[in-house]
Amino acid sequence: MGLHRIGEEGVELFCPREPRREDGAWRPVRFPPETEALLAERIGPQANLASPAGCALRCVTDAPWCELHLASLRHHQPLPSALDAELIEATGRRVVTGTELQGRRGEIVERFELAAPGAPAELRELWLWLPPISTCAVAGLGLPEGATLAPPPPAAVGWLAIGDSITQGFAARSYAETWVHRVMRACGRLCWNLGIAAVGVEPELFTPALPPGRFELATVGLGANDAWRVSAADGLEERVDAVLALLCPAVRRCVWLLPPWKPCEAGLGPERYAGVLLDRAAGERMGHLRERLAAHLARFPDFVEVVGDLLPSDPDLQPDGVHPGAAGFARMAERLAPQLCPSADPS
Repeated sequence: MGLHRIGEEGVELFCPREPRREDGAWRPVRFPPETEALLAERIGPQANLASPAGCALRCVTDAPWCELHLASLRHHQPLPSALDAELIEATGRRVVTGTELQGRRGEIVERFELAAPGAPAELRELWLWLPPISTCAVAGLGLPEGATLAPPPPAAVGWLAIGDSITQGFAARSYAETWVHRVMRACGRLCWNLGIAAVGVEPELFTPALPPGRFELATVGLGANDAWRVSAADGLEERVDAVLALLCPAVRRCVWLLPPWKPCEAGLGPERYAGVLLDRAAGERMGHLRERLAAHLARFPDFVEVVGDLLPSDPDLQPDGVHPGAAGFARMAERLAPQLCPSADPS
């Protein structure tokens, strides 16, 4: 077996910024140091800033199996975590999810069976998606001796997904479970995921993070975290204006996703999440903030499309009272895929 390093022999690391090399391994980078400095005093968002959500190792190969070598792995939340292998074949896309990573630390080797025993060799594009919550450093890709390895086609990214934990994919077992990846698969449109858990409508965090160039689409999933504290909604409209001013020169189409319904709005669900009281008062603030966002965004019909009702009023779709589970992300993707790309098949 040969271990193929990033940048050599056709293996690439897909991430919004130049990966950072550490001790012979590579860390995917989504945000620049300026964003890190702005979040330095906030431990929760700081940990999620380094999440490799939406980042992947990619190549073209005919190998019947592969091994993803991680030089290090660290879990920042007590949540299930796994890696995905996605194959783009002549018959379509196929996802193979790896084993549970929770409880595993340090150096990890995850093997994926890419073809049935005895199947003829076939060149296909391979994406190895990294976990949306845990942080890791990638050592390289292991392939059997004699396997063909070639550079992947250019990655034309046309979608920026800006948001909080729901965009990042918090609570999803693997990236293929998130709504962003489900929609990306349905639309065939590559995305830079710029989601950070625990942030609100904070334009200063995303101003230095936008990759260069012009994009066909931006989705904005911000606002939910501004509802949990009474003072956090102060100046909401001005901050929304700043986000739109940031995006206007960079994107052709902007879609703002209103915060999904929360169980606490009906007096349901757990009493707390991460120390935040999920009572009726919190539910009322969420409903009021959603109305404020919708009313303000309606002033920009030529640039912003507003999408609400992302989830039905079913507490089972948000088991922790705040985040969708796998079924909730699937429902969001079903709702959003036709809106973001009308010809998409969300199945």
